[in-house]
Amino acid sequence: MLSPSKNCIELIKYFEGCKLEAYRDIGGIPTVGVGTILYASGIPVKMGDKLTMAEAEKELFFDLVNIVKDIENFSLKNSVCFSQSQLDATVSILYNCGSGLLGPRKSLGIALRSRDAVRVSDAFLVYCKLRRAGKLVISNGLLRRRKSESHLYLTGVIKTNWS
Repeated sequence: MLSPSKNCIELIKYFEGCKLEAYRDIGGIPTVGVGTILYASGIPVKMGDKLTMAEAEKELFFDLVNIVKDIENFSLKNSVCFSQSQLDATVSILYNCGSGLLGPRKSLGIALRSRDAVRVSDAFLVYCKLRRAGKLVISNGLLRRRKSESHLYLTGVIKTNWS
């Protein structure tokens, strides 16, 4: 069974941060804890919600278990194998963007199916834009995160300081 490493969890926490009172993320979505937008109970986060640190950790790990299940299903269906660092990078991007990125028409899913590490690494960089006033614009924060995930996927090394 696949399992994200401590490095993966630290990378996610580095970019997500942890706020115990609900806030709106850069996309305007109510978020709490370590990037939680939907509780394990299926209820969406709403402004005014508060968590303890233990509850935030519990929600994070619930989400990680589900992401790993999605990756395992993808891996089995497509005969794709992941090294630990490749798994960690993939978990991180899916935690941020959703498992829909594994779809047959998504850049990441297509690249993963190709089994070409450089192509996969490049595909991470596609997902660094936000919609602002009806236009897609590059988010510097998302670009730094995608560079970190791409670098981890390709090299096995975590790097978070990008200029």
